[in-house]
Order: sequence, then C-alpha cells, then structure tokens
Amino acid sequence: MKKTRYFKPYALAGWLLHRSFLPLLLTVPLFSYAEPIHTVQDVLERTVTLPAGKVSLEQALSQIENQASVKFVYSRKVIQSDQQVSVKAMHTKLEEVLKALLGPLAIQYRLVSGRIVLSKSQETMLLTAPKLTVTGTVTDNQGQTLTGVSVVLKGTTTGSATDANGRYTLNVPDDAATLVFSYVGYVTQEVSVGGRSAIDVKLETDTKSLSEVVVIGYGTQKRSDVTGSLASSVLKS
Repeated sequence: MKKTRYFKPYALAGWLLHRSFLPLLLTVPLFSYAEPIHTVQDVLERTVTLPAGKVSLEQALSQIENQASVKFVYSRKVIQSDQQVSVKAMHTKLEEVLKALLGPLAIQYRLVSGRIVLSKSQETMLLTAPKLTVTGTVTDNQGQTLTGVSVVLKGTTTGSATDANGRYTLNVPDDAATLVFSYVGYVTQEVSVGGRSAIDVKLETDTKSLSEVVVIGYGTQKRSDVTGSLASSVLKS
C-alpha cells in the first residue's frame, strides 16, 4: 500500500531560504575590527612641537605622546625619568626629536607593536653597573699616616688621594680591580681588590728615590732638575 506524502510548509520555507541566502552569504565578506598597523616609518614621520625650557624627561615624553599619538614604555629608574632635559622643536619629525632628546642620555628606543620601548644602551649599563666602594688608610713603615698619597684604579685615570688622616675612598667597577698607590719618596705599590671593601696599605721608603730628591722652598724636585736649574743660573750670571 503506497504511503501518502503530506505537504510540510515549514520544510518548503527552509529550503527556499537555504537556496536564496546561501549564495549571498558566500559573496558578502566577513568584517572584523582590527587595530590599524603602523609601520616604524609612519610613526617616526609624525611631527612634534616642544617649547624651549627645562622639564623632566617624563614630562617631555608625555608631551610627545599627546602630540604624536604614541605610547612610551620604560622604567623610570632605568632611564632616570626625573632628570631635567631641554629640547626645542617646531613641527619636527619624531625621529629627529627622539635623537636630540634621548641621544645625549644614552637611551635607545625601538618600536614594538605600535609602542616605543625605551632602554639604556649596553655600554652605559656597564658603566653604571653597581660599583664596589673601597676605603682604607695609607701609612709609612713607621705607622705614620700619609697625606696626599695617589690612589688610582690601574689602567684608568680614575683615582683619589688620601686626606689629612691618611684615609681614602674609591669606587671600583668590580672585585677584580687593582689599585695603584704612589707617593714621592716611597715605593709604588699595586694591590688587588679581591672583593675587599677595606684595604689598608703600608708604603715602604724608596731610598734610591729619596737620594735623588732635593727639598726646596716650595716643594720637592729631582736632584738632576735642580742641578740643571743651578747650572742655567750660573751661565746667565
């Protein structure tokens, strides 16, 4: 016995909708919001105007953010954002402003995901790395303190001198540093820091050096220099 098929209006409506709208859906693009992507050059080409006058680095960066529609990312401590700066710019490209503002401060910048990340240069990080402070007293072989002894970090021009009590203080980059102690009439001595923060030194008298030194009214000179001066005076007279 043959079954009778009944007409289903909702099935027909579904079929018509499917046939009518499917091609349309396939041809209409799907839209989604995405943040505009700016190239490095686009950002650096923006112009900035900064008035003359001293402001903190943080204030200067804030002005640039407002004008150039950029965002800086940095550590206040690392770049020392409270230091005073002065850069005058009149409709100047951001690239040139950043070079004039950050260059003298040894601050580097790079564009990451539309933000300008600031950091200290590697060379500056090494120079400003935590230092070891060394202090001590310099005496002679009799235990008397010596005033004016030169204390220099070997291989550099960084140095200090002992005060009226024979005391000195000097910052060194690391515990592998070597200090050079020198004083007229005494043997120069080199001492390795070796991680110590207190180094007392006893200088030995240089008898050979003393025999070549003549005390004069306004200081000391080598005997050869004084002899030369005397000979010159005799010739002139």
